[in-house]
Amino acid sequence: MMQPKPSLEVIKPLFLNVGLERYWEKYKQLVKPGFFIDPTITPEDQLSIGKSKIGGSPDTPTGFTWPDWEGHPMSFIAQINLEEFPISSIDQNYPTTGILHFFYPCDDDVLFSHEFLYDTFPKDQNVVLYTSNLSDLKRFQAGPDINSFSSCLMNFKFENTIPVNSFIIEKRFFDNDEEAYVLYEKFCSSYYEMCQHDIGFRFFGYINGLQYGSQDADTELLFQADTNDEIGMQWDLSGLLYFYITKEDMLNRDFNEVFTDLVGT
Repeated sequence: MMQPKPSLEVIKPLFLNVGLERYWEKYKQLVKPGFFIDPTITPEDQLSIGKSKIGGSPDTPTGFTWPDWEGHPMSFIAQINLEEFPISSIDQNYPTTGILHFFYPCDDDVLFSHEFLYDTFPKDQNVVLYTSNLSDLKRFQAGPDINSFSSCLMNFKFENTIPVNSFIIEKRFFDNDEEAYVLYEKFCSSYYEMCQHDIGFRFFGYINGLQYGSQDADTELLFQADTNDEIGMQWDLSGLLYFYITKEDMLNRDFNEVFTDLVGT
């Protein structure tokens, strides 16, 4: 089984060096594996059907209908072929085959409309399709009126991720030890410096927090889309788009209740 990097043995000294040694045994249970995705713009004719990618056109099965929100076509964000990732290292009971397709509205007139911002059914604001049978996939070309992005090959690193400071504060992880919360910020800075990256595209693991943003203990970060000018993807200036799923739904291969959160800067 593939092991994420940096290992707990590498993370531990960083945590201890800032003065949090008494919390290590409790804290190490929070560290979770995930994938940092580094997109490389690649002509779509160089990407085989069913290959994981960001942007471009989705490879969909027969009978696919382009999703919309209240009559407004969504944009295709990404597709992930689960066989290309060591999913069993995340959870041995999660699906390891099939493709996930991610769709979300990218028209500013929709995103910042009163109806969208105060939608009483926010889970309807995205569509995540799970295709288990890949035998009849075809590249589906979106209409010219739909916002689209440059196609990108997904290069990934399998890494251990740590919860953002807002998560630690929200859960009162250090109880009333206020100094520990300050020290944790120093630890996070050391961790991100060691990894040489922080914000980007992600699949599982913890989110990158901006001005706000956290995730519940019983949810998984299914996908994090970053702002990237080269790709043509922008989320409220230079923000992030998060797709979340409950662990139970992931185990049951039920992607109808995926919910999203768009956080700007």
